[in-house]
Amino acid sequence: MALSLCTGCGTSRLGHYYADKDLQVRLDGSPSRNLLIHYFGCGGMAIQHGETLLMTDPFFSNFSLGSIALKTIVGGNIQPKPTNIEYGLSRLPAGIDMEDIKGVFISHAHYDHLLDVPWLFKYRWAAAPPKVYGSGTAAFILSQFDLPPGRMVNVEPFMAGPHQDGQWIKINPGVRVLPIKSHHAPHFLGIKLYAGENQSKFRKKPGSFKSKLNHWREGQTLAYLFEFSDGDSVFNLFVQTSASKIPMGLPTADVLKGRQVDLAVLCVASYNNVKGYPDHHLEQLRPKGTIFVHWEDFFRGYRKSKLRTVPGTNVKRFVEQVDKIYDGTFWLPAPGVTFDINY
Repeated sequence: MALSLCTGCGTSRLGHYYADKDLQVRLDGSPSRNLLIHYFGCGGMAIQHGETLLMTDPFFSNFSLGSIALKTIVGGNIQPKPTNIEYGLSRLPAGIDMEDIKGVFISHAHYDHLLDVPWLFKYRWAAAPPKVYGSGTAAFILSQFDLPPGRMVNVEPFMAGPHQDGQWIKINPGVRVLPIKSHHAPHFLGIKLYAGENQSKFRKKPGSFKSKLNHWREGQTLAYLFEFSDGDSVFNLFVQTSASKIPMGLPTADVLKGRQVDLAVLCVASYNNVKGYPDHHLEQLRPKGTIFVHWEDFFRGYRKSKLRTVPGTNVKRFVEQVDKIYDGTFWLPAPGVTFDINY
């Protein structure tokens, strides 16, 4: 989550890197396969490769900055906003069915990455509930809602880190994922809001989605390296939806040795509160293309047509910085945009 009292700017300052329409992207000279990425906003994406459909950090229930600030101070309640969720899902490309989701990957347990998951389980995944992969804190928070048993996977025992290769998790014969120990940048003045673990039971009515904002603690923040294989073809997708200090959030040199990261998804919000981000990540990963997410102001209405940048982060300066040091192609997509990645 990114929180500050500063005001964001409009999208005109982002230049041609701002993507407000669906894009077909060619990463190789003679592509024969494709991967779809649909951006929901914040860290939320739907990722489709062949018959496999995954999600990251699904969140649609935007709250105003004033409302979040007040609830933080007084310990107020929040809950999912079904009309926002339905609107966000209605913009998925034809052929993507929410009931086909095989796995949901959570970067950390702040509300803007996890809040809408219990609602999705009840109203969209009741017939075929997917597994949710995340931290122990994320698992505990979800356990306070009436989710089907055995659906939450705590990936912390499998994490790669600065000095450990970690353990790959097999999703199906063609997909595996490596969870990576990461870090969440401070929100402002070196302060991290909603930090730490949460192992305290919620006081809420049975069946209710309403809970205290302060219950949604960060827990262990994670990044993920996805490997999609199809015959003799391999596509590597790196996803990190929170800016991090160096070297957190990166796989080891041994994991990256001989591995081409085809596409990286990196975070914009709060990048200015950690040194060397995203420069170091781009240098180490060397992705062919990069999608920058969590750049838009999620304290405004989810269905607003005119977007603004996230408060407290100079996104124009971020774009200028990346443009100077990165040779690959990159984009800042509007929520609702779909990338058809050809490789």
